[in-house]
Amino acid sequence: LELEKEDFEFGQSTQPSSGARFVFTSGGGMQNAVRVNATASPRALFAGGLFNGSSFAPSQSATATYAHIDICLVLDRSSSMKLYTTDEAPYMSGGDPRACRAPEDESRWIALDVAVDAFLQVLERTIPAEHVAVVTYASNYNTPCSPSSSIPKSRIDCQLSGDLEDVRSAMSTLSSTVWGGMTEIHSGVQMGTSVLTDPVYSRENARKVMIVLTDGHYTAADPVPYAATAAGYGITVHAVTFGDGANQEDMQSLATAGGGEFFHAPDPATLEAVFRQLAAMAVLLTD
Repeated sequence: LELEKEDFEFGQSTQPSSGARFVFTSGGGMQNAVRVNATASPRALFAGGLFNGSSFAPSQSATATYAHIDICLVLDRSSSMKLYTTDEAPYMSGGDPRACRAPEDESRWIALDVAVDAFLQVLERTIPAEHVAVVTYASNYNTPCSPSSSIPKSRIDCQLSGDLEDVRSAMSTLSSTVWGGMTEIHSGVQMGTSVLTDPVYSRENARKVMIVLTDGHYTAADPVPYAATAAGYGITVHAVTFGDGANQEDMQSLATAGGGEFFHAPDPATLEAVFRQLAAMAVLLTD
C-alpha cells in the first residue's frame, strides 16, 4: 500500500446532532478533519472467472477529527495529598503539623500542580478550543488551625473557561491555602457532572470529558455508580491514581463505568506524562 498526496483530503467534520455520526465535507473554511483514502495495489483474484475479473484492489477510508472539548479536572484535595511524594503512609495523621499548612514543595499536591500545568501547555498547542474547569473534593472539613475555616466536601474552584490562565490561577490558590479531609470521590464526580452539564458554561457542540484523580481509597460512598450516571449524560470519565497507596482496582472500575481509560502514576514524572497524554487525546477517529 502506497499513499499519494491526492489520497489525503482536508475538510470539516460536523455532528448533525448529539450522538449522531460525524459527516465529513471536503474543503471548506474552518477545517478540523482529514480523510485518508487508501487503495491497495491490485491482487490476483482466485477463481476470477466466477466474478468477471482476474484481480481486485481493496480500498478503505478513515477520517480523524479535532473536536472541541469541555474538560473537568476532578482533583483530590484530601489531607493525604499534602504528604510528600516519598511518604509511604496511606493517610495523614491528625497530629501532623502539615495539616495546618499549605502544601509544601515536596508534596503530592505540588507534583499534581506541575502535572496540570503540563496538561495546559499541551492544550495551548492544539487546534481545538478546549474549555477547562477544576473541581476539588475531600470531605466536609474544619481546618484544625487558628483561625479555623469550614471547607465543603466538593466545590468548583474554576468554572469551564477557554482562558487556561483561569485554571492556573485556581491551582495557584489551592497550592497556597490550607485544606484537607477524607476522600469522598463520589462527591467530586457528582460535582464534575453538574459542571459539564451546566447550560450556562458548557457548550452544546463540545465533547464532555472528566478526569478524576486520587492518591487514596474512597470514603463514604462508592463512586462507580456516579461515573455511570455521568456517562449517561454523554461524559467520558477517565481515572488516574497517583502513588502506590491509591486504590487502582476501584478507579479502574470507575473508568470502565464512565467509558474512559485508567492510568496509574507511581511517581511525579509518570503523573506529568499521564496528564500530557490526556491532553493530547483531542483527536478522535470519527469514521
